[in-house]
Amino acid sequence: MMLGGQAQAVSDGSTAIQSSGPLTIHNHGFSAAQVGEVSTLVDLFLKAQLPAFEARAQKIAEENSAKLLEAFIAHAAKSAIPLSGDEFSKPAGQAAFHSALAGVALHADNADIDMVAAALVRRLDSANEPLLKLVLDSVIAVLPKLSAGHISFLGLVHYLKKANDFERRKTREPRSVRWVGHGPF
Repeated sequence: MMLGGQAQAVSDGSTAIQSSGPLTIHNHGFSAAQVGEVSTLVDLFLKAQLPAFEARAQKIAEENSAKLLEAFIAHAAKSAIPLSGDEFSKPAGQAAFHSALAGVALHADNADIDMVAAALVRRLDSANEPLLKLVLDSVIAVLPKLSAGHISFLGLVHYLKKANDFERRKTREPRSVRWVGHGPF
């Protein structure tokens, strides 16, 4: 119910907000224009990369790409740092996005799409961190090819290696210390 008999109409995915006091809106993630730009990138990728596929394989790749796009937009909306569309205007940002799309389009049956989307959002958040961008570019290229079992195995190997290192340090003979200074010792 509107205050004072006012009327309000909403259409085309808009949201109407009514408040009797101060209202603060925090915009995290992408604006509608940026979501459109991301959708355009997906369409360009699909048109450029998938014509060589058989119709059935092309349909599967399109569905996988749509899943990545949904997960990517969801992660971008949850991002604590508002994403900048500037990263999409750079060749490296578009290459990272295309790498994620290609990996998921081809390997989504094994890939953790949510993890790929999270890595992609983090990659686009790291505009001022060149080393992190480099690492995340590699992660985005490899991650869609890994199954959940592969990732679990890598985690287990890392854990066992650290546990072995800890055990080796714990069982070492303590070094003998000889006091050379002057004093009561």
